[in-house]
Amino acid sequence: MGRAAVVHGRRSRTQSLAGMVYEDLKADILALRIEPGTSLDKAELCLRFGTSRSPINEAILQLSLEGLVDLVPQSGSYVSRLSVPAIAEGVFLREAIEVAAAIHVADEADPHVLRGLRRNIAMQELLAADGDQDGLHDMDKALHALILEATGHPSILDVAADVGLRLERARRLALPARERAADLVQEHREIVEAVARGDHKEIRHAMTTHLRRLNERIGPVVERLPHYFKIESQRRPS
Repeated sequence: MGRAAVVHGRRSRTQSLAGMVYEDLKADILALRIEPGTSLDKAELCLRFGTSRSPINEAILQLSLEGLVDLVPQSGSYVSRLSVPAIAEGVFLREAIEVAAAIHVADEADPHVLRGLRRNIAMQELLAADGDQDGLHDMDKALHALILEATGHPSILDVAADVGLRLERARRLALPARERAADLVQEHREIVEAVARGDHKEIRHAMTTHLRRLNERIGPVVERLPHYFKIESQRRPS
């Protein structure tokens, strides 16, 4: 085997390890198993993953490009804290995308899509009754994905995924308590039924009301877990 082949093989293994580290760390960060503001100790990560620093560095760099890790010169790497203004911006972007998507789906009136949306609501009802917050969160995401997929525009999923990544931790933190989980399911039901009726005005109202709930629910989270959030500098009025 030539030197070039050996070098290529080592590089491929490093990239494969970096991908594994990246996926595992990303999952832990998004699920809040690694809390916002946590310092990422590279020596500990090397022990955890049984690898050298190179894959760790590559994974952390990729996470920083996605806004999940902050690289602080002369200090280290930290899981990024959440930003209330960034959450509000993400909600605004979701409105623009998902209201249009839901109206498109309503106009198409595909019975197969509507059955899928209603099955999702039925699953949400069961999960809410069982107090399964993680399952409810997953079905929440699945419902919105079904609407986006039904537009038939593949690129919209990429745009929505980018916005969703920025909001994932906030959405988890802002999930309503078990006794209010039924309220979340009802919001979703109203969206689906408005789509089924083809009522553009009601779709717009139901979807925007639902999405803006995140802005309302994040306030108490900031009060309860202030160390999870960035201290935002306020603009002075001119």
